[in-house]
Amino acid sequence: MPAPRNQEELQTFLGMYKYLSRYIPNLATLNKLHRDLSKQQKFEWNTSHEEARRVIQNAVSKNLSYFDPEAKEIEVITDASHHGLGAQLTTDGATVAFASRSLSEAEQRYSQMEKEMLAITFSCKRFHQYLFGRTICVTTDHKPLESIFGKSIQRAPPRLQRMMLAYSAI
Repeated sequence: MPAPRNQEELQTFLGMYKYLSRYIPNLATLNKLHRDLSKQQKFEWNTSHEEARRVIQNAVSKNLSYFDPEAKEIEVITDASHHGLGAQLTTDGATVAFASRSLSEAEQRYSQMEKEMLAITFSCKRFHQYLFGRTICVTTDHKPLESIFGKSIQRAPPRLQRMMLAYSAI
């Protein structure tokens, strides 16, 4: 797909990659420049926009594995940044799908622990069709969150309690 030349083509570009988002790791972070450009009145495509477009296109072209329902190990790897959430679904070490979304302005003000828990909840909802009724391993890089899961849900802050309840219902 060629680089967009105006706002209309940029919307087409964003829509196409949103449709392919399950195959693009960290799409919410990669697309931030493009989303910001779509909100501006004046359209100015520069080298940083072009570089982000190339990174996204390369991510789409990589081969992914098919989901194996007989896989011994299903793992969901999550991460949260200041602007977005990301998740990766793997079976027996092979990547099956990616998921990402940007954070709202209110969510950007969450603590890092809350963002990481939001990433877990988001990923389990997004990959529900693969995870339902299965034993899974959720991997996060946020060690304090791991200790929260070892304690009673009543000892967690209210927002984390709600997310933990949503996670347990999945």
